[in-house]
Amino acid sequence: MNNFFRKTLSVIFIFSIFFHILSDNNFNNIIYIDSKAEEMKVSFDKRACWISFLDLEEFLCDLDETSYRNKLCEMYDNIVSNNMNTVIFHVRPMGDAVYPSNIFPWSVYISSDRSVPGYDPLFIAIEEAHKRGLLFEAWINPYRLSKNNETTDSFKKTGFYEYYKDIIMEYENIDGEICLSLDPLYEDSKRLICEGVAEIAENYDIDSIHFDDYFYVSGMGTGLSIEEKKELMRLKQGLIDESETIHEVHEEAVILTPWQKFRNFIYHNKWWLGLAVIFAALAGFLIYNLATKPNPDVIVLVMCNNNAVGNESELEDYVKQFTEDLNHNGKVQVAVYYI
Repeated sequence: MNNFFRKTLSVIFIFSIFFHILSDNNFNNIIYIDSKAEEMKVSFDKRACWISFLDLEEFLCDLDETSYRNKLCEMYDNIVSNNMNTVIFHVRPMGDAVYPSNIFPWSVYISSDRSVPGYDPLFIAIEEAHKRGLLFEAWINPYRLSKNNETTDSFKKTGFYEYYKDIIMEYENIDGEICLSLDPLYEDSKRLICEGVAEIAENYDIDSIHFDDYFYVSGMGTGLSIEEKKELMRLKQGLIDESETIHEVHEEAVILTPWQKFRNFIYHNKWWLGLAVIFAALAGFLIYNLATKPNPDVIVLVMCNNNAVGNESELEDYVKQFTEDLNHNGKVQVAVYYI
């Protein structure tokens, strides 16, 4: 039995190291390769087709896995028949995700009520693209969270909004409807974008990340002119020290309370914490069982073809007559095991 516990603890230790390596997502340690464009000879002729959130909403939303795959294959076959070699697929249109994410909610353009569809749309999209020799670019709108009253109301019901509402700005679009956007002023906004990219790159066999349509300038200082909004943007980015036309700009720094920081930590690490609890409980059980396990003076192994060989307690009492307190714990103990 001691050998069993040693093997079990060794397995737990190895798995702990393995999961620690997997969870060590240090997004600050990014390697940048600086290549001189004039020295690069690129012969690839890129011919790409976009699949936007409008296409997702019209053709791929609220489908079961088989229907989703069939419709997507039909779209891809059409792309290939038009001599294209790249698909630019909208994976995060508005602070959402067309894949299971630990950071962003499900996209309403793949599941209209943001419920789990029961399969991974992004995995299927990449798999079917590569089957046809298509390169797959994951298209992201980094800042936009909603585009009208309906999508704003839907987004506000998600846990993401509650966790990050301090760095989310609200503004009116040209139609007077309420929209949401991450505010690029804050480092937390940039961090979320980087974490979102890393989540996709680490979990999926994509060929590249595609940024398009940032969607935030229109929300910077509602009521200001276009030039004033651009100037406010430059001011926030530190490109200018003082504005000549905007005389009063008040921005409050985002200061998270210890409770908010704790909630954010739990939210972003819930899966690893769950695994840690399971392994801690298992380790605790094994350690407790090992610590409280009786240490008999004599162990008797009975080899037989069946378990109906005598009475265990009677056999223990019989053997006790011929042994002593060998481990000096004040009592004679005998353990009988049938093998």
